[in-house]
Order: sequence, then C-alpha cells, then structure tokens
Amino acid sequence: MKIKKIRPEDEWLKWLSYEPELTKLVKETLNSKEVPQLSLAELDLVRSFRIQERMLELFKEYNTGAFTKDTLKEIKIFMKEESLEDLMINKLTEEELAGAKEILRDYEECPSEYWKEEFEDNQELYTYRTISMIDAYILHEALKIDNDRNSKAIKAKNMARIRKINKES
Repeated sequence: MKIKKIRPEDEWLKWLSYEPELTKLVKETLNSKEVPQLSLAELDLVRSFRIQERMLELFKEYNTGAFTKDTLKEIKIFMKEESLEDLMINKLTEEELAGAKEILRDYEECPSEYWKEEFEDNQELYTYRTISMIDAYILHEALKIDNDRNSKAIKAKNMARIRKINKES
C-alpha cells in the first residue's frame, strides 16, 4: 500500500489559511502604525502578508473550479517561486517544529511499512483539511521521506538490472 498523496494546492490552501496568534499580533501592531512610521523590515512583512492574503483568495477560487486562466497562471508562478516548506516553518513555533522533527527522526529510522500501515489505519479518522498544522507538516515531510525511499529503491533495482544485462553481454 502507498501513503496517499496530498495535492499541493490543498497544502498551500491549508497553510495560507492558517494564521498563528503571533502573526495576528504582528499584523495588529503593523496596522496600528502609519506607513511612514514603518521600517523597511516592517514594510517587507506587510508586503509578505498581503501576498499571502491575495494568494489565499486565488487558491480558494481555484478550489471552487470556477477560475480564470490568469488565476491559474498566477498560482503556478507562485507555487514555482515560493517555498511551501518555508511557509510551514515560518508559521509553526519553535516548540512545534522541535516536536515534529523528533517524530520525523523516528520515521526516518523505522521501516516505511510500519509508518504506512500506521498512517493508513488512521486515515479514515480525518481529512487533510481537519488535521492539525503540526500533523500536516509531519505528513508533508513524511511523504518527502517516503518518496526519497521509493526513489532509492527504484535506482537500486535499475542498477541491479543493468549489472545483470552487463553480465549477460
């Protein structure tokens, strides 16, 4: 069995929708200032927040299925130029990241069959949209690890086939 893939659009939508308490406080502080009072770093933050808000609206539009070619083009450019992992890391606290990394270390050390079975047994209990942000981050990283394992296995099989062909020649 294979761990179910998550559509990148669903990941972006989930993470762009998520606004941690610290982000809310930062936005509140920035909104209380006049533009000339903002430092360059603060202006950059405002710009980043506005881009995220814009993209959230575009991903919502995309999810309805009623989107324009321009919307799709803007989403594709955004997904190509921006890092989902950076967004995830910026939205989680240091404690959440530390906990997630500890779980992921365990994941890397255990056979993938154990984790696949564990994940698939619990898959019925939730959907991607309802899992916690930390679980979404762990799932994202676990899928990357699983993909890397699969790639290594495929490379090893191909190398074995090449060796066999070379021996037969």
